[in-house]
Amino acid sequence: MNLVNTYIYEITGTENYQIESFFSSYRLNQINSSSNPIIINKMIITEHFLKFVIEKELNKSINIINIETTKNGKPYLVDENLFFNITHKGNLILIATANDEVSIDIEKVNIKHLKISNKLYNDKVYYSINRIIKDFTIKESYIKFFGLNILTNMKLINHDDKLIEGPSGTISYKAFKYKDYYITVAKELEFKVNFIKIKKLNSNDLINYNKYIKIFKSKEEE
Repeated sequence: MNLVNTYIYEITGTENYQIESFFSSYRLNQINSSSNPIIINKMIITEHFLKFVIEKELNKSINIINIETTKNGKPYLVDENLFFNITHKGNLILIATANDEVSIDIEKVNIKHLKISNKLYNDKVYYSINRIIKDFTIKESYIKFFGLNILTNMKLINHDDKLIEGPSGTISYKAFKYKDYYITVAKELEFKVNFIKIKKLNSNDLINYNKYIKIFKSKEEE
């Protein structure tokens, strides 16, 4: 079975990371296009986090993160046999890695997001906020997997307990609940997810985090 390693880093607010020579041109362009210091700081932390994860996965040091994008704008590593995808919400950053295409999405449960149900469903059935947020991350993971336009009609994307089906094909997924968040990981074929939490980006202090995150297959959120 395919394995997806999913690394978690929680921003503490005490970080003091700077732009370094290993930063990808992709990340630098993102940083230069923003004037929001909070977003810029998160991008800087994300790039340090990504370097840590890449080096951990490849078991070697890298001098620069060489990222290019597909025609749809999805970033990928050049000349490395490693695929990754990044998602973040609030003070959480997650990076999923695999040996082929992978995507990940996270969203926090918040009652103010009830309005997004109009973008997700064709029917007029009332769904709980938990169901809405879970379904949103599932559909977002599909969009990210194929590198689709953010304006993609989410109502055309449907899923059962294992598969997501949409205009670009069918892929596998797993949805998880962590505290007040839903997380969805998607891949082409059936896979297993291994969650790893990093306490500090400049150390190898890793925590097996699987017991803190439960796979969500029940219908209780409906």
